Amino acid sequence: MTSKARRTVKLVLGSLAGLVLLAVGVVGWTSSRRIGHLYPMEERSITVPAVPDTARGERLATTISLCTQCHQDDLGGQLLDDNPVFRAAPPNLTSGEGGVGVDLSLVRFANAVRRGIHPDRTAMILMPSSAYSGMSDADLVALWVYVKSRPPVQRNSGRSFMKGMGRALVAAGKFKLSADSAGLVTPPVETPTETMALGKYLTGIAGCEYCHGSNLRGRSEPVGPPGSPLPPDITPSGVTAQWTEADFIKAIRTGVRPDGSAIRPQMPWQEFAKMTDEELHSIWTYIRAR
Repeated sequence: MTSKARRTVKLVLGSLAGLVLLAVGVVGWTSSRRIGHLYPMEERSITVPAVPDTARGERLATTISLCTQCHQDDLGGQLLDDNPVFRAAPPNLTSGEGGVGVDLSLVRFANAVRRGIHPDRTAMILMPSSAYSGMSDADLVALWVYVKSRPPVQRNSGRSFMKGMGRALVAAGKFKLSADSAGLVTPPVETPTETMALGKYLTGIAGCEYCHGSNLRGRSEPVGPPGSPLPPDITPSGVTAQWTEADFIKAIRTGVRPDGSAIRPQMPWQEFAKMTDEELHSIWTYIRAR
């Protein structure tokens, strides 16, 4: 190779290296701006009843809104996932060492659950607040009281954060932070009781719409870690087209579809199986109307 050719190669390689460094810098700057963005806190007053419904709070945490799936049965947090996109470590919600329970006021709890916002006003990265944004004041208070009532757990699993690949996705707008996906809605004060309204409400706070899409017709992108299966269409135009209500309830209760196939483990049917007949009837009624 001639000296001129070597100079040309060095020039090309140097230019490529410069472009790579520039791209890394742009990704880092853009993702840092989005991750570090400060969101307005919701300060709306929420009434706490003299005798909060702790039993309802437990059902929300363990059966409906599934807090225990991420924060564990004792709500002490855990290292849930560590992949090339992010490190997911749902925090210890108790008042034990490493927990956030000591300073967990109702306002902070409401902003975390329904808005996906940290106390410092930055966005959480994996809190499914888009599912919980419509949670009623009554249910939010019941859940908060239950969380505050749990025994202290001494555990610190570290923090959640986006890695290099995750930051690139954030910068490109391909990964929405919790506060961006939650949206601003006005939640009801009381939990609905009429069948259709209750079904719509439960498909929201139970995460059905979070996984299967706002219209329940499935998603074109997976929900969860890389490699997760696509959530299917569960409306009458999808997998439940030939199902009866009895088929639906049996599938939720047993994890087996009418054709004998097993529901994928990503679907938390074991927890939803503990829903009441009224709750499952209302969800089915709402799904069939989609």
